[in-house]
Formats: sequence, C-alpha cells, structure tokens
Amino acid sequence: MMRSLVLFSGLAAVAATAQESAAQTSGDDPIIEQIIVTATRREESVIDVPLAVSAYDAERIEISRVTDILELMRIAPSFHVATGQAESIGVTARIRGVGTNSDNPGLESSVGMYVDGVYRNRATVGLTELGAIERIEVLRGPQGTLFGRNSSAGVVSIVTALPDPEGSGYADVSIGSYGSTRVEAGASGAFGDGASARLDAVLFERDGFLEDANYDRAFNDRNRTFVRGQFVFEPSDEVRLRLIGDYTDRDENCCGAVGLIRGPTAPAVDMIARLLTGNPDTAGTLFDPYAREATASQDSSYYQAVQEGGVSLEVDAELPFGRLVSVTARRDWETSREMDVDFSSMDLGERPKGEFTLGFETFSQELRLNGQSGPLDWLVGAYYADEYLPYRDTLVYGPAFSIFADSIAGGIAGGIGGAFDQLGAAVPALEAGAALIGQGAAGIPHGAAGLAQGAAGLEAGLAQFAPLLPPGFAAPRAPMLPMPPTLSAALPAWSGFPFNPWPGYETIAGNLVPGARLAGAYARDTYEQESQSWALFTHNSVELANDFELTLGLRYTSEDKSMNADLTSTDQVCLPFSQQLLGSLQGTQAYLGGVGAYARALGAYAGALGAYPNGDIQNYAVELERFGAQLGQAAGLLPPPLAQQLNQQLIPAVEQLRQGALQLSGAVAGTQAGAAQLLPGLAQVTAGGQAILMDPDVQRGLGAMMTLGCIPFTDPTLNGNYAGTLDGNEVSGTLRLSRRIGGHLLYGGYSRGYKAGGFNMDRSTLTSPVLATLATGQGVAPTIDQLIFLPETVDSFELGGKFSLDAWRGLLDVSLFHEEFQGYQLTAFTGLAFEALNVPEVTSRGVEIEARGAVSESLEIFGGLTYADVRFGDGPEHGFRAGRQLTHAPKVTTVGGVTTRFPLGPLAAAFNIDARYTSEHNTGANLDPLKHQDAYTVVNARLIFRSSDATNPWTVDFWAQNLTDEQYAVTIFDAPLQTGTYNAFIADPRLNGVGIRYDF
Repeated sequence: MMRSLVLFSGLAAVAATAQESAAQTSGDDPIIEQIIVTATRREESVIDVPLAVSAYDAERIEISRVTDILELMRIAPSFHVATGQAESIGVTARIRGVGTNSDNPGLESSVGMYVDGVYRNRATVGLTELGAIERIEVLRGPQGTLFGRNSSAGVVSIVTALPDPEGSGYADVSIGSYGSTRVEAGASGAFGDGASARLDAVLFERDGFLEDANYDRAFNDRNRTFVRGQFVFEPSDEVRLRLIGDYTDRDENCCGAVGLIRGPTAPAVDMIARLLTGNPDTAGTLFDPYAREATASQDSSYYQAVQEGGVSLEVDAELPFGRLVSVTARRDWETSREMDVDFSSMDLGERPKGEFTLGFETFSQELRLNGQSGPLDWLVGAYYADEYLPYRDTLVYGPAFSIFADSIAGGIAGGIGGAFDQLGAAVPALEAGAALIGQGAAGIPHGAAGLAQGAAGLEAGLAQFAPLLPPGFAAPRAPMLPMPPTLSAALPAWSGFPFNPWPGYETIAGNLVPGARLAGAYARDTYEQESQSWALFTHNSVELANDFELTLGLRYTSEDKSMNADLTSTDQVCLPFSQQLLGSLQGTQAYLGGVGAYARALGAYAGALGAYPNGDIQNYAVELERFGAQLGQAAGLLPPPLAQQLNQQLIPAVEQLRQGALQLSGAVAGTQAGAAQLLPGLAQVTAGGQAILMDPDVQRGLGAMMTLGCIPFTDPTLNGNYAGTLDGNEVSGTLRLSRRIGGHLLYGGYSRGYKAGGFNMDRSTLTSPVLATLATGQGVAPTIDQLIFLPETVDSFELGGKFSLDAWRGLLDVSLFHEEFQGYQLTAFTGLAFEALNVPEVTSRGVEIEARGAVSESLEIFGGLTYADVRFGDGPEHGFRAGRQLTHAPKVTTVGGVTTRFPLGPLAAAFNIDARYTSEHNTGANLDPLKHQDAYTVVNARLIFRSSDATNPWTVDFWAQNLTDEQYAVTIFDAPLQTGTYNAFIADPRLNGVGIRYDF
C-alpha cells in the first residue's frame, strides 16, 4: 500500500511539472486532434479515461499501413500476435505477455476482439482485413466489467468508419513483392433525408514466400476478399440506426514450417521420402530455415479456406432520462483445412482437404443505458450470447508411417536391449557360483549319509572290540549337531541361469506395423459445443471534491456449456502392439522379480549355513583321525586274529566316519563359497535391470515405442461418445480513483477479470488406458471429466497518469501494472498432442509508456515501451515452469516512429519510418531452451507523394515492410513424431511495393 502511495505521489509530481511546462508554452492549435474513445462504453477523450488504453486514429493506421490485426503490432507495444499451424486456427493474441493459444477451439482467447461492439469468438476469427477504420482501441488489463467475455488480459476494439453523408470515396491499388496485388476501394453517400450508406471492399493476392523444395508450388500465400456495407438512418436528432453487414472469403496455403534443428530421426525422414518418391534428390526436411524452403507430401499441402459473414444492428437513442444503446448481431464463421501433419515430404499422415472443419454460429444482444444525475455518471446494461461450435478433425495415416515407425521402433528397442545386454558381463560369475553351489549341494547329502554310516559302523565295532581294548581307551564323542539344511528344502531347484531379461523385444520392430497395416487408417473426431452466456453490469463514476473521481463497476456473468464428442479411430495396430510391448515389459519385470526372489532365498539359505557350526564337524574329523591312529597302535598289541578283525572292521568304520565328516564340512563350505560368489551377481542383475527400467532415456524410449504404436491423436482405446455440461458464474468488477490536475489525469485502481472454463477438444487429452498401464501398471478409463479445464481469473492493480504535452501538442501515457492470474489456461504442443491445463498462478507486472506528439507542424513522432515481467508461480505445483517467464512474453518491447511532411514542388510529400524491438524470449509453451528466440527489430518505411490539387486528389506511395529483412522465428515447435527435430514458423521476409490511391 505504501509503495502504491509513493508511486501515485510520483505521478502527481510529474503531472505538476507537466502542468507548469504547459503554462509556460502557448502552443498553436494542435495538429494531432483529440481521439475520442468508447473504452468505458461512453464517448470520451482518451486523456479523460482513467484506465490504460491505447487509441490509434485513422491517420496513424493509414500512414503506418496497418491493414489487419497482425500489423497492429507495428504501433502497439503491449500487443502481440503469434501465428501457428494455420491462420485459421493457430492465432494467439497477447496483451502484457498474457494470452491463450488458439490451436484448440475449446479454449477461448484471453484478449477479447470486438468490431463495432460485436465480439469475435477467437483471436483467429478477428484476423481479417480491416477496410476503412475510424480508430482502434487497445485496452490493457482485464476489462471484465464492460466487455465481459474473455477479456482477462485485455481488449482490442475496432471501430469502422461511418458513412459520409456528403458523399466520398476512394480507390487504392498496390503491387509489390511475391506478385502482391492489393486493391481496396470504398464509397459512401446520402440516400434521402437522414439516410446514408457506405460500401468498402478489399481484394488481396500474393504468392507464397516459402518455396516447396521438391515440387513447383509455394506456401504462405494470400488470397482474400473482404466486403463491408453499412446503412445509417437517423429519423431524428435523438435516434440513429446503424446496420452493418460484412463478408470475408480466404482461400490460401498457410502455414508452412521450415526445419530448424536436425534431430536423430532426420536421416530416416530423408531416406523414406526418397524411397517413396523414387527421386534421390527429394528432400525430407531442410534445415536452412532462412533459405525459405519448406516441404510437404506431394498429395498434401497447407490449404485453408475461411468464409465469414455477419450482420449487426445498432440502435442509439437519446431518451429523456438517458441514452439507450442496443447492439444485436448474428455472425457465422467457418474454416476448412488441409494439412501435412509431419511438415515433411515423407507422408506420415495428413488432414485431408474438407475433412477438417471448424465453425462458429453466434447470436448476441447487448443493451446499455447510461445517463447523468448530478455528479453521478451512471451506466447499466445486459448482455446475452448464444454460440454453436461444430468441429471435425480427421487424420489419415500415409504410406510412409509404417516404414518410419518400424525403423524408429527398431532403433529404440535395439538401444534398450543393448542396455540390458551390458548385464551379460555378470554371466560368467553367475555360472561359476552356480557350479560351486551345485557341487556343494550334491555333497551335503552324500557327506551326511557317509557320516551316518560311519557312526553306525563305529558303534558296532566299539561294541565288539571294547572288551579287547585297553582300559580307558574311548572313541571321540560325536558333536550333538543337527543336520545342516538341505538345498531342496530352502532353495528352488537350480537348472542353470537362463539369462534373458528382455524377452520378446527383438521382434517388436517387425510386429509394430508390418507392411502397410496403418496406411489409410484414420481418426475422425467430431465435437459439438453449445454455449449460452448472459451478464448484468453497471459502471458508474462520481465526481468528488478537489477534482477527484471515483469509478465503481460490477458485472455478474453466467456461462453454460454443453459438449458432445464422438471419437472414431480405425487404427488396428495399437491394441496388439501395446499388448505385446506390455507383455514383454511384464516379462522383464517378472524375470527380474524371479532373480530377486531366488537371491533372497539363496541369501537365507547361505545365512542358515553360516549359522551351522561347521567348525565342530571339522574338529570331530581331526579327533577321528587321531582315534584311528590310536586304534592302529592298539592293533599291534592284540593277537593276530583280533588285530586282523580290528583293522578290517573298526578302523575302516572310523575312517568312513572321518571321511563323511570331511565331505559334509566341505559341502557346507563349498555351498557357502558358491553363494558368496553368486549373490553379488544376482544383485547386479536385479539392481542393474531395475536401474535400466527406471533410466529416463529408457523410460522415454519405452514411451516413444508405445506412442509409435498408439499415436495419441488416433489411439483407438479412446473411441466412444463423451458428453457433458459445464456451468459457472462470476462477479467481476473494478474500483478506481482518479484526479485531474490541469490538463492531466492521474488514476489508480483494481480490476477483476474472468474467463470461463470449458472443454478441451482433443482426444489426446483423455487418459489412454494403454499408456496409463505402461506408466503405473494400472489402466484408467477415459471420461468426459478429463476434457474439462477450469475458469481463469485475474486480479489487477494499476497506477497511471496521462499527461498533456502542450509543447509537442501531444500525449504521454504512463501506467504501472501488477496482475495475478489464477487457473491460467495454457495449451502446449508436445510434438504428439496439444495438452491443456490450468496453471495455478501467473503474475504479470511492469510498466508501459506511450507518447505521441508533434515537434513541429511537419514532424510527428510516436513511441512506446512495455516492460513486462510475466512469470509462472514459484510453487512446486508449477513443475519445470516454476518461476520462469511465459512463452512469447518478451520482457521489453518498444515501438517508435517518425513522420515528416514536406513540400516537393507541386506535390505534398511525407516520409514515415517505424520500428518495433522485441527482446529475447522463448516461443514454446514447454519452455524448451532450444525454442529460444534472440532479440530482433523490424523496421517499416513508407514514402508518400500527394497531389496539391484538391480537385485531383491522387496519392502515390512506396512502402517496405521488414526493411532490413530481419530473420526470426515466430514459433518454434517439436516436429510431430520426430524426436529431437524442431521446426519453426518464421516471419515474413522483406516486402516492398508501390501503390496509387485516388480520393473523390
């Protein structure tokens, strides 16, 4: 709180200084007119709006040659747009480094897109030609109170040009690089009393700038048609009706990707591509990205078609107690795509033309009523939207997949098998130890039998010869010992060491996809989602004493969604292959378990032998040897007949007893020695085998093998119908305090934003029973709940100031922000699938500075800087992302430009140059270091010549985009199914051209 007060005091000091400077400057009439915005749903000067909003008028948009949302980045530092797999489904808009990837249509954008007050469903839907524009407003930070839906990061509001009742028109033709031709024209005029109309159209064609390395074609072209018509009727000074209709048609090949980093699978890609085409010069994937060559299968491409149209009716009526605005709209948007999914000429698979479709059918109604009551400026409103989303995604395997999968799986299996083969070094010691145990085990019963037989003979002999022996001549007493445990009682029967810890894996590669079993197999998934959203909101400002103003806004939002998914896959390989792989893995685990059990039993047996008093038996054998010697001496004292009997009966019995004792003792010792040699080897095999199974590389290898057999986006174990509903509601709002000091404005406040949860429309999000079994040993059934992601909310704190720069007749806008997102909705492409998840916490904080002014009547400048430290939370629940900067979130972004106007003979000339600097950042949602992009600067320039003759108002301009041909990657991603290989969507090269325009 104290820091906020200090910052607010600092801004107040800036305002006071600016006010003093203004008092000392008597500027001429400003050549930069005040920009009127509707950021608060009221018409206000941008300097009077107490929130962070950037407004760009028609003049700045035209002179910077901003013709679509992508080009808005030239002049808006906090706004960023990245394109991905296609401009019809892979566009992500970000403000202050925060946005939601749009590759999955189930996730809605964090940046709301509005055209003439009508919401565009996704960022990709807003990517269209602009036509004639009055202004563009970029509202930074959550705008949940007034704009509501999906504006947790901010809003881009486009306001198109109204009809001119006086009558006017224009025609603009431009030609340029790569066969570019862009024609834009418009006309408007009056149609009777109080009625006027306007028609604008754009036709844009351009060849692609990515050449196919193998075939005569190019990607990333342009072929667009856009038409917008308006009719305005004002039956009185208090009522205006504005009817707008528009239509867009796009028929393009976008977006091709270039190879960036060559991985271990690249040789296989090249080999298979050449094998299938029969051309030794065929390139699988090239890795010189800025040679601007891409690859795709001969029968596939990156085709995309978009048809969009809509109509809206705005009724604006001044009532006795306030102003009523009604905006009713109906919009339809549909795309159809074709896509080479592996971005190579190998033909692993494709999305066939016409088999990938996505659409939005939307009806919306908004009502606003606002007015003034003394110091209170009040606004209340209601909003309703109904959206229908049909989506079909089809993937068909190509003929190369079988060969590719076999070669890769074989390599992986060989590598894992080789790791197990290293344990073979233990085999000789195991076999030697086993031989000792075998000998000892056999000797124990023989020794025990000999000992028993000898004892019986000794007892019989002593009974016979005792009367004949001298007095006191007694045999040694046998130790009172139990018989040692026998091998069969304590240990399983030993039958050698069958060393085979990797059973069955040598055949996996051949059994994965023999022949072309997968060629032509497909997965066809259809989704239908219906959403209803309604809201009630209010936004009120009250003037307080000493030029203070308090703003309070509230919005209650309710969202209901229902989704039905029908998933079908004809993959016939996944189940048998996964069963074989799991069976082999279970065989390995069973083998290692058996070795471990044998080692435990042998250890217990060796322990029992170690506790056996073998030394007493050895001492007994020594005593028997001594006793036998005494008997021999006694035999010499007996008569010959008796001596002969003693030598033939008693002395051999003693010797037999002694030999039995020695054999038993030796067998016990030998068994112990064998166990001592065998146990370390068994431990080596058990520990080594388990270590191999737990090794990260082996785990990845097993996962890769399973993935090759059961590709997530065609996994047939996920087939079925999934249906569910989801509802949620939220109260969001804002509280702000502002103060005017002369011509300046200071403000600070809090806002809360909300973005509803939804359904992830990607089968790979479901938990595969096969992969779950591989990971945990237990299968998990897929359910609709696994497709649900939760809402995203944000709490935002902001301090700012807007300072009138009279000396430059311009405006300085400074804002400090701190935003805390909870449940941030993130999607990440893994090379196999798009995962969707809620990140517990994301924080965006920083400073924004924007300025625009005129040094003189002939020199205008503008500039902006955004410093945004956008990070994941630090807690362990964030995993590898903890504390790291978000993807596509450069810390520093700056824009700047200069426009100078000067006479040139009979002509009026102007030169504009602008640049955008973007600091280093990571372009991958998984923050892989190999997806790092260094800082870069893009420069654009335009030289304009205008006729000074008002009766003949023509214009000729020469323009250049990316003047220095800066080379950088927009997005770097894992090449699908090609581990270690990275592809990139790269930025446009230098484009230049010339245009001519005529106004009438």
